[in-house]
Amino acid sequence: MRAGYVGDHVFSKIMEKPGEHPTFTLHEGYLYTKNRSGEEVLYIPNSSSDSKSIAGVIIDQPHTMLGHFSTHKTAD
Repeated sequence: MRAGYVGDHVFSKIMEKPGEHPTFTLHEGYLYTKNRSGEEVLYIPNSSSDSKSIAGVIIDQPHTMLGHFSTHKTAD
């Protein structure tokens, strides 16, 4: 996932001027941001691995393992 940050349009702008983006922080090579509730969450880069987006893989993995409970429970 860290490799995905390299080509990510948003991440590259944040790294150029980190002082202008106070809602983002970098921990051990991973970029975090604040969600609407003010919680720190992992920023998922806009890139792909094996023709699937990283976000798609993250969403698909638990869905495949656990099944589909509902859109609200999946989002939670």
